[in-house]
Amino acid sequence: MAPVILPGIVDLKGSTTPAGAMVKSTAGKGESDVALTALAKKSKKVTIRFVCSGKGPVKVTDSSGGFILNVAGCDGTSVYTTGFRSSPADALVHLSLEQGVNWRFAVWAA
Repeated sequence: MAPVILPGIVDLKGSTTPAGAMVKSTAGKGESDVALTALAKKSKKVTIRFVCSGKGPVKVTDSSGGFILNVAGCDGTSVYTTGFRSSPADALVHLSLEQGVNWRFAVWAA
């Protein structure tokens, strides 16, 4: 089986870079927690970009279980973006997805 190659999400063609500084860019496979320590102390305007490839839905929540992003299915080409004002609960986000799903996740804060 060929390795999964996900598109880049930092510099998207035809899209402006989110406001603020990038505070996290990471990738992985399967369920994961992502620490966003830059969001722990002060409320900030946050932009998240996410792409995934594999079967099943994805749910991204904060440490209190609050909704951040839901994706019905991962096709490996669609880049999902969401924005919100952060709270201390956003210092750790949880990615709920199947173990075989590859993902890439980037966060900007202003």
